[in-house]
Amino acid sequence: MAQNRIIINLVIRFFHGLFDLPLRDGGSIHCYGQYWDGRSSDCAKVLGIDICSLTASTKEELSKCYVFCSYYADRDKLNKMIEEFQNENPDYKVWGHREYEKYLKSK
Repeated sequence: MAQNRIIINLVIRFFHGLFDLPLRDGGSIHCYGQYWDGRSSDCAKVLGIDICSLTASTKEELSKCYVFCSYYADRDKLNKMIEEFQNENPDYKVWGHREYEKYLKSK
C-alpha cells in the first residue's frame, strides 16, 4: 500500500534530450533539456502525510559523476529512518554538499 512506502514519488527529469511533448489542447512544446517536477500537489492530502523533497546518491556514483537524484518522501518516516541510522552509526560522518565535493576532488 502506498501509505507504507517511504519514497512517494520520483522527480521526472529530462536532460539534454530533444523531443516534442504533446499537450492536451492539441499543441506541443519543443523540449530541449528542461526540468519538470512530477509531484502532484494533492498527493499529500490524499495520503494524509507531510511530503518533503530530498536529494540522494551513493558515494560510488558521486565519485563517477557528482549528480544527485531527487526524491519525495513521507517526512515523518524519513526523519525516523535518519534518526535510527544516526543512533546505530554514531561515528558516521555527515558531509555537507560542497564539503564532500571538495573531498572527492582532492583524492
